[in-house]
Amino acid sequence: MPRDVTSVVELSITPLDQYYYVSRESGDRFSTKPYIMHSALFYALGLLPTRFRVSEQTPEYTTHYKQSEAARGIYIHPATIVGGGRHMTRRFSVKGDTYRSEAQQENKNLLETGHQRTYEPDIQFRTFVTCDGGTDALAFAQQLPSYIRVGKKMTSARLETDVHDVTPKEGQFTLDQPVGKQDISTDEYDILGSVRMESMAPVDLLTQSDLSGQYVRVDAQFGPEKNDTGITLPTDVYFLGTDQ
Repeated sequence: MPRDVTSVVELSITPLDQYYYVSRESGDRFSTKPYIMHSALFYALGLLPTRFRVSEQTPEYTTHYKQSEAARGIYIHPATIVGGGRHMTRRFSVKGDTYRSEAQQENKNLLETGHQRTYEPDIQFRTFVTCDGGTDALAFAQQLPSYIRVGKKMTSARLETDVHDVTPKEGQFTLDQPVGKQDISTDEYDILGSVRMESMAPVDLLTQSDLSGQYVRVDAQFGPEKNDTGITLPTDVYFLGTDQ
């Protein structure tokens, strides 16, 4: 059954320091792709329980999602950079005696030097949260923190919100914001072409596609670029395919 999406909360996320996480490895170079995954945003926004350390080191995304009342009735799209962003490459070196001993004892080829390609501070990410009719979108936006932490280094980022009332429509549209490959309902949507994927963890992203099905349109308020036709978003999307 299609989701009854009546509101969309637009989010602007501005890291105040270098933004970095490993999304691509090439030799001794580690690059950061221009996304913040929705799996990270659910935790960063305080919608799923989080701990500084998990002994088993195994993410429990779907378990936490199903247990969370705060996450019910919403879908957070992965965030993308708007207006471009400048990169910075820094060299790191790990040469402690303990590190060398560990490498010798365990016979591991542990990397001692390399390069990190990060984004400079004050880049702007934007994303959208689609809200079902039973969700008070304004109250949801107001309870979100003003600052969150994102990336490998838990960089502090400023969060701004804007709430849009929307009316679902049926027909052909172009996907304007990434969704997880597992998130979109293949029962509700026909993929018509122009497909573009991005390899990410924990799920690959569908970043571009022409689709047919139910969607909503939003006139984005954040970001320097203007889109005369608005941003189109599918309504029948579920985090990692989990239908609550």
